[in-house]
Amino acid sequence: GLSLNKDYINKQRIILESLCCFGLGGLVLYIGLYILFPIALKIGWSQAFAFPFFLWVGIFLLIPIVILLYKNEKSSLLLSERFRLNKIKSKDIKWIIVGILIVILSDFVIMDPVQKAMAKIPFFSPPTFFPELFNPLKNIELPLDTLLGVKLKGNWSFLFIMIPLHSLAMFLEEFIWRGYFLPKQERVFGKWAWLFNGLLWAYGVHFILKWAYIAFLPGMLITPFLAQKTKNTWVSFFIHAVPNTILWIIILVSIIS
Repeated sequence: GLSLNKDYINKQRIILESLCCFGLGGLVLYIGLYILFPIALKIGWSQAFAFPFFLWVGIFLLIPIVILLYKNEKSSLLLSERFRLNKIKSKDIKWIIVGILIVILSDFVIMDPVQKAMAKIPFFSPPTFFPELFNPLKNIELPLDTLLGVKLKGNWSFLFIMIPLHSLAMFLEEFIWRGYFLPKQERVFGKWAWLFNGLLWAYGVHFILKWAYIAFLPGMLITPFLAQKTKNTWVSFFIHAVPNTILWIIILVSIIS
């Protein structure tokens, strides 16, 4: 009876820890982009600094919290083992390709009209101060002349700064949500842990993206699903990161055009 009670308490702790950290990530994102970002623009911050800063600051703030939680576990596993930063096998590559194709088809082909339609509904519409690439109601003509207020033609430094920062932010997201939390959530939800993880990622962390509540769901679910299936956080990283390189391609084309 005592061991069962201890197991129950541990499971409740995992659920509470998940809700708090995913919720904290979403709260920081909301305060940053909806409240502090427009204030920063008014006091003279550049869009090119302010938007990425408030977009990613929550992830960087969560890293020391997650490391402390990991140390508190007193796990006998190495950090790479505990966070499932495993060597990529041939079967993992197959699942990475499947996941990438699903995300690209879902996010950029099938669900894009749904996102735009929802954005036209006042409750779900994005703030008018959101930049073009993050606001489905704003028309985008390629090549872009500017992005985040920065002239792109010939501006290689913008791309060389954006790529490592964006890549690091996506890796840290996977390190936290799939590396640290997913294995713990499997102790509570078993084979359905990916669903709990994906829903928290979608509606806990990204609840500010109201216009994408339907459109982003396939990508938000396939990423933890394949991370759990392969037991490899690198799999979810590449599924998360590769479709996002479309942004880099847009910037590249705009620089050289």
